[in-house]
Amino acid sequence: IMDAYEVFERLSIDLDLTGNAYLYVVRDENGIPREVHPLLSYRMTIVPSAKDSAEGDLVDGYIYSLDDNLDSSVAVNTKRATAFSKEEIVHFKTANPMSVFYGNSPIESSQFSIEVDKEMSVQRLRLLQNRAIPEGILTSQRPLTQNDAERIRNQWNQLYQGRSKRGRVAVLDSGSFEFQRLGLNAEELEFTQGKEAVWREIFACYRVPYAILGGKDVNKATVEAAERIFQLQGVKPRLLKIQATINKWLMPMFGHEKCNLEFRFDDPTSKDSTFRLEEKRTNLQLGVTTINEERKKDGLAPVAWGDTAFMPMNLVQVDPNGQIPTPDK
Repeated sequence: IMDAYEVFERLSIDLDLTGNAYLYVVRDENGIPREVHPLLSYRMTIVPSAKDSAEGDLVDGYIYSLDDNLDSSVAVNTKRATAFSKEEIVHFKTANPMSVFYGNSPIESSQFSIEVDKEMSVQRLRLLQNRAIPEGILTSQRPLTQNDAERIRNQWNQLYQGRSKRGRVAVLDSGSFEFQRLGLNAEELEFTQGKEAVWREIFACYRVPYAILGGKDVNKATVEAAERIFQLQGVKPRLLKIQATINKWLMPMFGHEKCNLEFRFDDPTSKDSTFRLEEKRTNLQLGVTTINEERKKDGLAPVAWGDTAFMPMNLVQVDPNGQIPTPDK
């Protein structure tokens, strides 16, 4: 039910949320992988080896359970738990200073910022739902009975309450009532600014430049620079990590040593277009490269006239002694 894009997307999401991702490898009778199935990373429990093996393996197997709080020592005797051998699972994980078995999620590094953002969102929702203050008040310059207050409130709501009645003009007896509108105070209006500071911390844990989101102080140059930084420091390390794990654990199942199979991602980093343009111009003007060599760098097909360097007419070649040779007559 998944294509390749969804499989890698799932691996990346699991690494972001839990620091771990697991693939169940289905192999044919010859041991060749035919299918891979991403498993829910938070439902997987690693079973450590009871004793050191000759190969130095630390993992004995895995237990995948749909029940919460399943301990690795519990026997797998229900339909909601499945035991896998270490050969059936490919485990992707991030670096973790606290464990050799499980990866470390960026969420653990930014947990306080995430909690602050969560509380600010809850408070803002409560503020919008019920601030415990009215939108405005009608102040009477004469005493009102309870019945008068209820009657005036009902009349006001009937005239002005509801989306279809927005924009109506209120007419008040200047000698009796005064309307005062109540708005948000400065502290409440600064919620967005506070959340932006928290978001920057969370983005930093995921190596995402904040300029990617845009903003009033962001222009095309800063966005392009932020994208290149994200590709170089965020996307590329993630792909290299997945690539290394696949090459170490999955590719040998295809006969890696004999067939020399290797899995690779395309390089996701983009080049600075301005820098590349200047590089080509300089190389061609100085005869460092030919047209076809530069086209090859850009992934373009060669042209019939592109193997000879083009040089300016005002350039001459000097001899080994640095002297300009006399042209033949």
